[in-house]
Formats: sequence, structure tokens, C-alpha cells
Amino acid sequence: MRTSQTRATARSTAPEQSKQLKKEPAQSAAILQMQKAFGNRATMQYLQSRSTAKPIQRDLESEEYNTDNEDNIKSAKTFFANYNTAVQRAYEYVLSVPSLGAYANLDGYTQLWITKWNKYLNNEKVDLMAATFGYVIESLVSTDGSTFVPSPPANCTVLTQVTYGGTRPDLVLRPTTGGGDIAWLDLTASNSAEHIYDKEGWRDKVEIFAEATYPSLNPGSLSFMKQNKDNLGTLDQEEVKKRLAIAQEAYRVRKAEWLELGQNFTYTTLKDEVAKVKPLPVQKLDARVRQNFIHQHLMEYFGAELGIKMVPSVLTALGVDPKGWHFTTGFSVSESAGESWLVDHPLAVETEDTEMKTEE
Repeated sequence: MRTSQTRATARSTAPEQSKQLKKEPAQSAAILQMQKAFGNRATMQYLQSRSTAKPIQRDLESEEYNTDNEDNIKSAKTFFANYNTAVQRAYEYVLSVPSLGAYANLDGYTQLWITKWNKYLNNEKVDLMAATFGYVIESLVSTDGSTFVPSPPANCTVLTQVTYGGTRPDLVLRPTTGGGDIAWLDLTASNSAEHIYDKEGWRDKVEIFAEATYPSLNPGSLSFMKQNKDNLGTLDQEEVKKRLAIAQEAYRVRKAEWLELGQNFTYTTLKDEVAKVKPLPVQKLDARVRQNFIHQHLMEYFGAELGIKMVPSVLTALGVDPKGWHFTTGFSVSESAGESWLVDHPLAVETEDTEMKTEE
């Protein structure tokens, strides 16, 4: 009898064990892919902390219902929920497909993003990239022709960018018949949450309002997007969360290494070497002395070509004040452009052991 039970147990667990055995190579392949894209240290730290990883932000902000009209409250809640979901989907899409795929020419804002994104990929200075990122999300959820635009609540319509005096909510909910606004909704980066209270009298103009927020663009998310530059299909939500967490950790680790490395490129560290080229009085008269010195020094150190216009940005990314090297007038600075150059020109370092042991 015991033997029979044992065999029955073995038969019932065998398929499950088989599934686990078949799944392990896929997991290993995924880990190796993450290591290749983001580095061993960031991947390991992600795997160790994934059980406590924070989910992508989904909460509405500044949600107010200053009315007793139950029908309007119900419609507004549906309106807020639908657009909040759409905003998160649009955010994940832009992270997954930064080239925007079929939406590249949706409107002027998506076209502007493509222009700036291509400049970023070419390590050029890009102004107001985070703002343009936000405009793309707004376009995806509010422009005709986009599948991200949600349906309005029953017996309602949604208008975009309606001006009221000195303020202009992104989305306005109105009844299809009758007058007046039911609710306003602003689409906002998370680091600007509650900024609607700085706008002109929302409480005085509408009874119901809220903000739908998306995570602000930062170097970690840009690093993740760069990994997806050739991707044409949206990653699933769990994959976005996983890869974004690794990219954020990879950026944190790499930035710390860059700042430490930057101590080798300060004028204070190298001033004696510069003095061997030209004495201090000449340096003060001719800014090109220090500029050319650090320019050549960086190229030799990294073993790569570097345009003189990019030098201040690379120095800034390394935590070095470019003014110490006499980069002032005539030079623009973009830390993100400098970081992008550093990512594309890593130093030759000893390769870490790629074997990673995870608890079974």
C-alpha cells in the first residue's frame, strides 16, 4: 500500500518536476541576457531585491470631489480610472518602443520626440527631453488615431487643452447634452505631482479634478530605453518592471563609478601636468591651453575619438566642473549627452565571472 502511494506521488509530481527542469534553461538565458545588457552587478542586485521591488506608479494624485452630485462623481471616477490606465500603458509603450513605431508621426509632439531621441542616440545635446517625453504620453492618450485613447464614460465627451483664463487642463469631461464641465484631469510627471495647485484657481472653476501621473524620465529609464532602441513591440508589464529596475540599478552603480573616476580629471589633480605644457600666466590668457590638454587627455584615457564640443558634457557626467578647464562661453553642457558618450565608450576592464548562483 505504501509502495502504491509512493508511486502515485511520483507520477503526480513528475510532470511538475519536468516543467521546472524545462523552465530553468529559459530562466538562465534571461539572466544571461540581462547580464549582457546591464552588467553583472546590477543584475545580481536586482535579483536579490526583486521580492521588494516597487511597482510602477499607478495612483491618481490631487483627486478632489467638491460636489454631492453622485452621477457626476461616478462619471468622473470612470474618467479618471480610464485615463490613468491609458497613461500607464502609454508610458510603458514609450519605454518599450522609444522609436514610437506606428505612432512616430501621430502629431507634432511625437515627431519632435523622434528628432530629440535620434539626437540623444547620437550623443548630441538635447534640451527639454523630459518635457517632450511627457508631451508624447499626452499625445498617445488624447490624439485621434491612437489606440491608447480610452472611451469616455456613458453620456459624456472628453475635450483636450481647453483654455480657461490663465489655465488649461489637459483633459476636460463634459456631458454630451447640457452645459458645464464635470471634471478636469491633468497628466503630470511624478516629480511635478500636485502642481495643479499652483495653477490659476482650479477649485474655483471646476468641482472635480485630479492628476494622472507617470514616472518622471531619468537617466535610468533613458538607459533602459536605449536598450530598446530597435524594439518594435511592447514588452509585457512584468518585463518592463524587471528591466527598468535593472537599468535603474545599473545607472546608479555606473554613475558612482564615473564620479570616482572623475577625480582623475579635475584641474586640481592635473594642474602640474598642464603647467609642463604652458605656464599659468599663459593658461589664463589662452583658454585653449587647458581645453586642448583635457581634450587630449580624455581621448588617450578612453582610447576613443571625442569632439571638443562634447568635452564639457563628458566632464560634467564625470562630476568635474568644466569651468576649471576654461570651458565657458561658446560651449553648451548636457550631462545626459556626456553620460551617453561614457556608456558608448567604456574602459577595458577585467570581465566579471558571468556565472551567477541563485537559490533554487
